Amino acid sequence: MMCRYNETEAGSHSFYYLVIAGDTYAAIIKVVDDEQIEVSARDVQFDEINGGNATNHITASCIGSNLILSANGSQLFAVTDDSLTSGDVGLIATTYEEGGIDVKFDNFVVTEP
Repeated sequence: MMCRYNETEAGSHSFYYLVIAGDTYAAIIKVVDDEQIEVSARDVQFDEINGGNATNHITASCIGSNLILSANGSQLFAVTDDSLTSGDVGLIATTYEEGGIDVKFDNFVVTEP
């Protein structure tokens, strides 16, 4: 999930993305002017993430300077970063090296604290 998404007139992007992967890894990443910066640890696997083609219930919170990522009712990361303060929300998906993946989002809900 993405939060605080902004695009400059020059076409660069800044946002946070809170992500889980089918190989049970998770991370919180900040993108500033199209450059990725780790906000959480990146190479961490979680038993709480259902791997492969299994369904996961993901909750991402961007409230003030607090960024929280949870999967299937378990908190994976809670970090603080106050460099991006406003912007849009959205969904993001990638396969990195291999193509041919279907990603389905259901019941996407956005609330404002």
